[in-house]
Amino acid sequence: MQSLVQVGQEARGGAAPSPLPELLPSLTAKGILFEQGQIVMVVAPPNGGKSMLALWYPIARDVPAFIFSADTDKRTTEYRAAAIKTGYTFEEVKAMVGTSAADIIDDAMKDITDAGIQFCFDPAPSIEDIDLELLAYEEVYGQPPRMVVVDNLLNCVTGDAGDFAGLIDVLSSLHSLARNKDTCVVVLHHVNESSSKNASEYPYSRGQIRGKVAQYPEVILSLAMLPNDGQMRIACVKHRTAVPSPSGEDYVTAWLDPRRMTFYDTAGELRAAESRRAWE
Repeated sequence: MQSLVQVGQEARGGAAPSPLPELLPSLTAKGILFEQGQIVMVVAPPNGGKSMLALWYPIARDVPAFIFSADTDKRTTEYRAAAIKTGYTFEEVKAMVGTSAADIIDDAMKDITDAGIQFCFDPAPSIEDIDLELLAYEEVYGQPPRMVVVDNLLNCVTGDAGDFAGLIDVLSSLHSLARNKDTCVVVLHHVNESSSKNASEYPYSRGQIRGKVAQYPEVILSLAMLPNDGQMRIACVKHRTAVPSPSGEDYVTAWLDPRRMTFYDTAGELRAAESRRAWE
């Protein structure tokens, strides 16, 4: 049993951790932040940028995290992570392997590890597997990670991957994990794809989440990536403390360099980064 007086005393006494870093200022302006003790769900079609965003954030912001990369293999994740950390493109990083430039990758991996970011590449982790991996993390670092990424929900479900009961059972367990470990659990999930001509250009609505499992997450972000335009449209289709857009029609446009797996708040920041590289 714990009273709100005790909760407040803990926070003012310094026991509560500082807030997680913001994703992007434009998202913060909409009240979109990652909070410890909560579940955030990120939804999009396959190849819609879910994994990119979930990998970029902890690396770019130095957030201690455990990433269950069930949907992406080890080498691809390594090359993506190195691209985020170094500013080289995915193709450039991949070409460094086995050459004298491989030290660049090794240094990037060391920096990422030193920031408290660890991975599991089990293609179908159970909740028990997740618990054991996090216990190992606590043994090494002395505390839980501030963020846990599950990529993706369907990989953790046994039996019929589209079954509501299976999906909701996993989310219930992850909800308990977020509370008990005081960590932000970011769950990546799919949508029911539309055959509409412009379906990939705009975020899907909350009603199009696969299995319609919107009950547990405090925040649900719906993504639409336009890589040729250097854009990602991010709609907050559920939010328990801010104003959501369940239809996905009210979205924030983030800017990205998909070859470097890197996000920017404005088009000007993206162009400035391109100009700096041109002069280097």
